[in-house]
Amino acid sequence: MTDDIQTQVGIKQFRADGCLSYLVYDHHTREAMIIDPSLDLMTDYRAMIAQSGLKVKFALDTHLHCDHFSATHLFRSEYGSEVLMSALTKSTRPTRRFACDGSARDDVAFGGIRFRALASPGHTGDSIVLNGHGMLFSGDTLLIGKTGRVDFDGADPGEMWKSLGGVLSKIPGSTLVFPAHDTQDFLFSTIDAELKKNSEWRSLSQEEFIALKSQDRLVRPDSEASSRLQFNLDAAPLGTPWREPGNRHRPPGPGYEPMVTISMQKFAKKIRNPDPGALYIDVREREEFGGGHIPGARNIPASELGFHLKEFWRASRIYICWNVTAVRTLNHIGLPDVVHVEGGLRAWTNLGLEIEKST
Repeated sequence: MTDDIQTQVGIKQFRADGCLSYLVYDHHTREAMIIDPSLDLMTDYRAMIAQSGLKVKFALDTHLHCDHFSATHLFRSEYGSEVLMSALTKSTRPTRRFACDGSARDDVAFGGIRFRALASPGHTGDSIVLNGHGMLFSGDTLLIGKTGRVDFDGADPGEMWKSLGGVLSKIPGSTLVFPAHDTQDFLFSTIDAELKKNSEWRSLSQEEFIALKSQDRLVRPDSEASSRLQFNLDAAPLGTPWREPGNRHRPPGPGYEPMVTISMQKFAKKIRNPDPGALYIDVREREEFGGGHIPGARNIPASELGFHLKEFWRASRIYICWNVTAVRTLNHIGLPDVVHVEGGLRAWTNLGLEIEKST
């Protein structure tokens, strides 16, 4: 990832019931693309689009989803967005379909940002990934610590192995990985980290991979999954489907690792006498940070932490203000000295300390 991308590309990750979606935008032109949008999060998307003055040119689904109701049709009707999917999809939603033949027709460009769609069948026959600017939006092909499910009708573990070995393994190791699904409470990963830690990808032969994934039981879609599929097949579904209430943010699954923490009282002493090699990061959104923050803290929104990995690797220590997911993510990709600051602004002010505001 080139350094100028930090000033050009903005990204915001949204999470609902383990499903991840992304608003990617050009800081200068405000043109944007939404990736794998969920109907459950339309209020959140609308709020950010309005607050940031974004023009959403594209709404893209990396595959035909059965784990959430896709909102691409609302982006088309409300924002005039072009709906993008693979040419192999059975959905009638897309207004543009990727052949994934390696030509410029598979490029998505907005502002100064350009991604290329690559075919990655396996989880579904119409799965694609988006690659560009040191970022990979990997859909449900490559997840963090695992790979996508292949136990639904039409999935193929052999095709998944080819996608991983023939497509994703050729992408540079420093590339950031942003999946469409996560239940482990991570923000992102890198290709290098997954090649080292992902037991479903690293060093497995095709036969071993197929044997591993074939242990999954073939799942017939239940009534709720079937209704999601039918909804997502429709170009302009009417009404809002009824959904079981769920957690917007699931707790992490097995393997939740402990992290280094520091109290606000101890952190206050350190940031007021800072180590020149350390970084003191507040990962809230810019508007929240501007409304009040700890003096000396630097704002890098959680969704954009990956843009600063080169700098992070050079730091002697990184303090992350009250965001467990950010700390777990940086630990996962191998950064050696990341510390979670417990508490928040209230803990800071309870110590009798002042906050700063910025525009």
